[in-house]
Amino acid sequence: MWWTRLNQEYMKIKFIFLIVICFSNVFYACSENSSEFPENVEIKQDDKENSVIEIDVNRVFFSPVGRLTNVIESGKNGEQENQGKFYKYTKGWSNISDTLVWGIDVINAGELKVVPILGVPEVQHESEIELLLDNQKQLLKLKSTGGFEKFSSQDTVIFQIDKPGRYQLGMKIASVKQNQEIAYVKGVNLTGKAAEKLKAVVLRWRPLAVHCGFRNNTDPSEVVMAVHENTIATPWIDCYQPITSPFGYYGSTWNAQNQQFGGLNFSLWSFAANAEPPASEKFSHLIAVGEGFYIDGFNHEGTGVKARGENPYEKMHGTTQVLAIKKIPGIPYDVYYSYYWNTTIKRWKLLGCGKKYNKSGIINYLTTGAFVEVPGAAEKERSNHVLRQVDFRGWLKDSNGKWYPINTMSPTGNLDESSYKNWGKTKDNKFFMQTGGFNTLLSKRPEPISILSDIEMPEYLSSENMKDLEKLPATIEMLGIESSEITSSSAIVHFNIKETGTNAKAYLYWDTKDGLTFVKGNKGGAGVVEWSNVQEISIPSDGTLFYKLENLKPNTNYYYRLQIKSDQGETWSFDTQKFKTNF
Repeated sequence: MWWTRLNQEYMKIKFIFLIVICFSNVFYACSENSSEFPENVEIKQDDKENSVIEIDVNRVFFSPVGRLTNVIESGKNGEQENQGKFYKYTKGWSNISDTLVWGIDVINAGELKVVPILGVPEVQHESEIELLLDNQKQLLKLKSTGGFEKFSSQDTVIFQIDKPGRYQLGMKIASVKQNQEIAYVKGVNLTGKAAEKLKAVVLRWRPLAVHCGFRNNTDPSEVVMAVHENTIATPWIDCYQPITSPFGYYGSTWNAQNQQFGGLNFSLWSFAANAEPPASEKFSHLIAVGEGFYIDGFNHEGTGVKARGENPYEKMHGTTQVLAIKKIPGIPYDVYYSYYWNTTIKRWKLLGCGKKYNKSGIINYLTTGAFVEVPGAAEKERSNHVLRQVDFRGWLKDSNGKWYPINTMSPTGNLDESSYKNWGKTKDNKFFMQTGGFNTLLSKRPEPISILSDIEMPEYLSSENMKDLEKLPATIEMLGIESSEITSSSAIVHFNIKETGTNAKAYLYWDTKDGLTFVKGNKGGAGVVEWSNVQEISIPSDGTLFYKLENLKPNTNYYYRLQIKSDQGETWSFDTQKFKTNF
């Protein structure tokens, strides 16, 4: 018990430390002061020191995101950087840690006078906020304005700016009464010498995704497996950093608040949103899922299949994730396997195995890449001011079992004027990708980046550990049907089952159409592809299973498939079998 309590206290201290780092990055990690900035908006004003510069919440960012939100003004179009939306004010400002941030480019040194424009209810009169300008801080007691939507100027806070450059201006709650929302925010007014010719930094509400491709520079043929190690270099901020492949993407989100990875996402698409469903045999379908998961699908923004279930990272800690993807090319389906390295038990674990229809002809090799992105709507996920970085390394295995380090990263995608992107290599011989932050924008995309090839193989690629990358929860062999076992109304089907796992149950599915691996209620089948008939069958000790299908229609094609569920996961027979009843 003492160890559990000690570990809990350690995690609390670690989380508080990371939060401190987060705000240090928000307010003290600005790029070097410079007179060269990306394209910004110059606020309209005259050159007089007493002219007022108004910066509203269409330029604001949030730290952290989640509670604060911008309120849309209907009927008024906004800028592309805000998804075409225009905002009236910010609400949801209620927690001590909630901070609003603006980026400003200052041309002239001198005084910067800051006046918040707020709507403050009577109950929050004399509550306190903290004004921040990089490493400068000043407290401000609020004055009631008579209500949230009754906006008025607060008292003036004065900062001294010694030299031109880029600064981050912020407002943070210092004290709040009755744990209620403290105020609505309209923006800030700026005056003083430092406000002359001041520009507000223009950034997209959240950073654009940054992409890359990976390979070994010897270009080994027939790559059948890729193992990737992803490390979150900026754990104080959320992001999504999956590995990409021809089937889609595989990976987890990073949750800064919980300091852990989210649930694994291994999705195989069948067809796009608003498209007509293809022929049933063209549907992607899962063959197996590992312990703690079940086969399901999705039908938002398109339709496909995915493994659902527990988040294995709730029982693991750390900022590094190791993933393996295996491909078996074929016609009409390519088969993909997804595994993750469990850092607690030091074992590879299966997430899922699935088939994706091969519409482009057979491709005898696996290609992988990655991206780093930030999902979220413009009114809430306003976090482009914070830099995200993820570090990568990995290995490729060819069809002969030879391993190659991934030593080349090719930056892909376009650069954009409203979001910083960057690619490079770390001091410890890894690749990195960055997106977001108040940084000077890249003028051109880098050329392919190389790292050293003589990298020692990690523990998870030992020959003993690699055996787990070939396993499914069960092994099902479909045995043929003798002609003598088929009548006009019945047929006897046979199976050989190996390595069923513990507490295994077998289910036989059959129909006059191929249901693949879809059962009623599975979203991935879109209600179009699914089995109509199912029967649980006992599993004999010798693994030889047979069952007599009865009450069949004469001269009719029938399809059938077997499913095994156990403590280790769920497995279907690799292919659907078919027979035709007699006249």
